[in-house]
Amino acid sequence: MKPGLRRLPALLVALLLIGAGCSDDPANNNNGDMDAGDVLVDGDDMDAGDGGHDGGDADPDADSDGGTQTDNLVVCENTLDAPPADAACGTTSGTNSFVMLQGEVLAGDTIYENGQVLIDRSSGNATIACVGCDCGDEPDAADATVVSCPSSVISPGLINAHEHLGWGAGEPKPHGDERYDHRHDWREGLRGHDEIRSGGSDYSDQAVLFGELRHLMGGATSIAGSGGADGFLRNMDRNSEGLNTSVDYETFPLGDTSGTLIAEGCGYRDIPGDSVLANGIYLPHISEGIDDEAQNEYTCLSATTGGGNDVVEDNTSVIHGIGLTAADIADFGASGAELVWSARTNIDLYGNTADVVTYDKYGVTIALGTDWVLSGSMNMLRELACVDYLNQNHYNSYFTDKHLWQMATANGAQALGVGDQVGTLAEGYVADIAIFDASDRSAYRAVLGAGVQDVQLVMRGGDAIVGQPNLIQALVDSANIGDCESVDVCGDDRLVCAQNDTGYSWSDILGAGSSYDAFYCDAPPSEPSCVPMRPDEYTGMSSATDQDGDGVDDSEDSCPTIFNPKRPLDGDTQADFDGDGIGDACDTCPLNEGETCDPFDPNDRDADGTPNDTDNCPAVANPDQADSDSDDIGDACDACPDFANAGGTGCPATIYDIWDGTVEQGAKVLIQDAIVTAAGDSGVFIQYTSDAADFDGVPYSGVYIYMPDYSPMPARGDRVDVSATVSEFGSEPQLSDPDMITVNSSGNTLPAPVVLDAASVATGGANADHVGVLIRVENLTVASAPNQYGEFEVDGGLLVDDLFYEITPAPAAGDTFNALVGVLNRGFGNTKLTPRDENDVIMGPPTIEDFGPAQAYLEAGTTDVPAPGLTVTLNRAPAQTTTVDLTYSDSTIIDGPATVDVPANQDSVQVSLYALGAAGSSADVTATLTGTSMTATVTIYDDASVREVVDLTPANQTLQLDATGTATVVLNLPAPTGGQVVDISTVGEISAPNTVTVPAGQMSADFTVTAASVAGTGILTAQIGNSAATANVDVTAGPSTPCLIIGEYVEGGSFNKGIELFNCGTTDLELSDFGVCQANGSGSECDSELILPSQSLGAGAVYTLCHPSASFSCDNSTGIINHNGNDRYVIYQDDDGSGAFEPANDTVTDAFGETAVDPGEAWKDKTYRRCDFTPYYGQTTFDVLDYYTEHAKDDVSHFGTEPTAGCP
Repeated sequence: MKPGLRRLPALLVALLLIGAGCSDDPANNNNGDMDAGDVLVDGDDMDAGDGGHDGGDADPDADSDGGTQTDNLVVCENTLDAPPADAACGTTSGTNSFVMLQGEVLAGDTIYENGQVLIDRSSGNATIACVGCDCGDEPDAADATVVSCPSSVISPGLINAHEHLGWGAGEPKPHGDERYDHRHDWREGLRGHDEIRSGGSDYSDQAVLFGELRHLMGGATSIAGSGGADGFLRNMDRNSEGLNTSVDYETFPLGDTSGTLIAEGCGYRDIPGDSVLANGIYLPHISEGIDDEAQNEYTCLSATTGGGNDVVEDNTSVIHGIGLTAADIADFGASGAELVWSARTNIDLYGNTADVVTYDKYGVTIALGTDWVLSGSMNMLRELACVDYLNQNHYNSYFTDKHLWQMATANGAQALGVGDQVGTLAEGYVADIAIFDASDRSAYRAVLGAGVQDVQLVMRGGDAIVGQPNLIQALVDSANIGDCESVDVCGDDRLVCAQNDTGYSWSDILGAGSSYDAFYCDAPPSEPSCVPMRPDEYTGMSSATDQDGDGVDDSEDSCPTIFNPKRPLDGDTQADFDGDGIGDACDTCPLNEGETCDPFDPNDRDADGTPNDTDNCPAVANPDQADSDSDDIGDACDACPDFANAGGTGCPATIYDIWDGTVEQGAKVLIQDAIVTAAGDSGVFIQYTSDAADFDGVPYSGVYIYMPDYSPMPARGDRVDVSATVSEFGSEPQLSDPDMITVNSSGNTLPAPVVLDAASVATGGANADHVGVLIRVENLTVASAPNQYGEFEVDGGLLVDDLFYEITPAPAAGDTFNALVGVLNRGFGNTKLTPRDENDVIMGPPTIEDFGPAQAYLEAGTTDVPAPGLTVTLNRAPAQTTTVDLTYSDSTIIDGPATVDVPANQDSVQVSLYALGAAGSSADVTATLTGTSMTATVTIYDDASVREVVDLTPANQTLQLDATGTATVVLNLPAPTGGQVVDISTVGEISAPNTVTVPAGQMSADFTVTAASVAGTGILTAQIGNSAATANVDVTAGPSTPCLIIGEYVEGGSFNKGIELFNCGTTDLELSDFGVCQANGSGSECDSELILPSQSLGAGAVYTLCHPSASFSCDNSTGIINHNGNDRYVIYQDDDGSGAFEPANDTVTDAFGETAVDPGEAWKDKTYRRCDFTPYYGQTTFDVLDYYTEHAKDDVSHFGTEPTAGCP
């Protein structure tokens, strides 16, 4: 069946109801109009136990049901026993497996005062056997355990349909008054916004359970948490604790983790296919924002036009759904999809939230989710408090108490595909139940107004997990009650059966948390506000002239009593789709004028009479289908109606428009007739030539296009037209995600580099406006060596970057360049020159870097290289032979050639000299090149010269039991003919050979030291006559190897580099005991390394490291993470506390790649996720697919989450 045909019946029902309830008052006073005699629409009667679609408000007109009424109240003729004086509920022990709960029962639309719920606990996931007044008449009730709560309400457990449990043990992240337009603004710090750093995730059992505990204490029993652990809550998207459901939870359905913002067209990295709908429920985050970019996400996921795909169907539950128009919401309702509303986090981040009033009018089931404690609610009671506040203060009590309560119960179950199993107290449903104090509040209000202190009992599947002591004692088996722990909850005692349910104690779980507690008796400290405000737009506070606090005076407000502020996606006006002067939120018929609603046709979303498939503006009404430029995009929705941009390509703009902000981020533009001046793996620079039609001066005439996945990549010299999206990186504009590049010609002559002074193009310089332009700077001296980002500074303060080409060997301070050519780039506030290849690097003359060693030795009467190898070393390897001058302080003692040649492409050469003087005499030799001189002293020796021991290294070393190490004895002179014997002696728990011979002509020799089988200390001595040297050796039992492995390796485009460390053991690890070593290229030792910061990493938790300029977030931004496709990592335990990797002394816990083998570019442009948790130590042949699964370039969708064992 086509999607449109499946959508139509449900929406026709909703539209008939809207039409039937049209109000004569366009202001919509929202007076209650429903009584117990009103007819309920099919699906509203949750008593039926059919798990059907809620269908929104039972009387879904603008005149809602009021905010306080309780319909279908049934007073049962049951007498409830008074509880003990110190308890809210009394208990009577039974003899069978049944439990009878008595109190005020919230059973869907019916409230049973003095009602009963009979639970059959004869098997796991106990079910409800009876709900109503007469459950006591059931045969099994006679011997049941009775829980009598005369002043309490019995409710389904609360259901949280949106959480991120990896941050469940976190705390709020305040950000002042700053509000955002789209989630990428705060995630990535885009468009001039400050980034909110969420910190690393922690998916260890204890951390996840800490998050679940927060919700459990608030009466929740089920959650969709993007993770989970055994016990406490049902994890609907991971382990549903026995329910038959399949939920595909997706945070980035469009693959936009790097912050892609697109206002028009579907050029996202991913467009989900129909396969996502094969799950029981597809649960994506869509349209988290209030701008065109947020609305465009829904467009691309709800229609097949423009490169999108329709995955909003009757088994889709959309998280957020903020940035939708009334027509979008009508389409949403027709699809049968559900909305998961996370009000607090929306208000905190955007000062606005989903237009839930309009959603409700179109029959959409609305569930609730807390999002995460960082910007949302710490438990479902706090989320209910938020929506209750909004309803009373900003929606004019549009929703009834019952409706709000259903959002947290039955609707949540419906949204997660288990509406026929939980969320309702009805026969056959699983007994997920929470009991709340109703001594001061009754019915639904007892739940809406509750705090954690009001939660008297929580049962999941009939198992009592937390509750008042007498209830837990009555409901938990006597063999297990001893494991339930007493906890003070706001002055009242509770028993929490954590050990029984999870395998962890209360203290184990709390140990994974932060200083932010598991619960608070009042509003939690630093809780994100639920008052909708945006600086300089609205305060969210009611006033005499603005009742709903939306920043629009009542006299001009299109909905004076319903909060509907101006939004960027509505052109900074109040949403009024049909233009009738009545805002969509309070318009009986949002899509057409008048009070008789035209039936919505999902095949004609904009109701303009032209079907979607042939409508040139399917989301904007344009009956005339005017198309001035004949590009099949109607003028009404064409960003450039006078320029043909068929297929939704960009509208004409200039590079200057990008730099000066004429075109905003997210806009798709067409840049015409520019030439490619530089090209790399991840993108190209384009620039106007002076003959281009849009050329308007050299400054700001070039721009970078980020396009790591585009193929084929344009080449230098191509003249191109480019359609791409204006974006931002490093606080600077760029183009990204091109959907069209037309190469008009190739091999063109590039514009001549503009010759400029280095200081003038450095940050803040007079010519720093030459960004994107090919330039040349001359006569440069290096001021500082490359930093962790690969940038070095030359005189004038100009930075030179390695975006396209890394100069090797790395320049050192004092090196010179005759000239550097490249594109002037700007990022993170600094201008940077980016050479493209070796031809852009015109080196200055080489200089002497070293002449040494400073003391060398030459045997009398010989012509040879003085030991231990007198060498002239240049600062780089020049392309031509370089001649170095040599002079001698006394040529009667030491003499040699007047010059020595360093061969082309080499940076050093040894110097052979003549020993003319007597043994013991010395002379200086000086090497000079381009005005720089360095001197070495050469001493003559013979076999009769006295040899002495001058050193024994290392001075201190640590060996594990029975391990071996190496020591080195060093002489004052090269050994004589036949070698020099050195005596070796030991004291303590070590052994070594009695002697070692230093070979003739050598000055040192190595020998082996062996540790004993017991721990202790040892002293090693090397001696010749009266000369001696000693070294200390510690012998230790050594630690057992901890399980800290690499869980993910990201080798993406540009700076998108990261590794994830995973604690695969069963105990917590102190990260500061471990280090990370990176071996670059052909090297076999650490080129860079770091000791991890002091922090505990729980068992099963991950810790992430990434490059500081990566497009994704991580726990530790560090320059060590700068690998390419051939760089290896070693993870080690720093056993000797040296702060550096010493293979003989430290324990390797894991490695990526064989440490001493350069694999070429084997791992370039890939992400690898661990699937075999067996540690690999870097010493044997490495096949990456033995340990990892391979994924696409820049795929970080699982970065920061626990890896999954099991390789294909």
